Amino acid sequence: MKSYIKRLLDDMRNRPVVYFGCKSLDSLATFLSGYMCRVHETTSDSGEALPGFQEFVQEKYGIQSSQHWSQIIRFFSATEESAFDEFFKLLDEYYTDNT
Repeated sequence: MKSYIKRLLDDMRNRPVVYFGCKSLDSLATFLSGYMCRVHETTSDSGEALPGFQEFVQEKYGIQSSQHWSQIIRFFSATEESAFDEFFKLLDEYYTDNT
């Protein structure tokens, strides 16, 4: 599933309007949550779409918070569009560190 999520996210990065209508981190996070909810309902997979990403984001921003990674990124971004772009910068680092 990991490689499928990576390919899906790469497609979303390149064509956000097709998936969300605009660059929106909130829409992306909602999509991923819904996707994983459906995966849990239909398979025995109980994993995360991006295991360890929450902790990675907390460490990058130097905070411990119960806030979702998307809320942390959004807090430190000027706009929803820049938060979307920041997510993919962080995602690239996350994949580099975890492969």
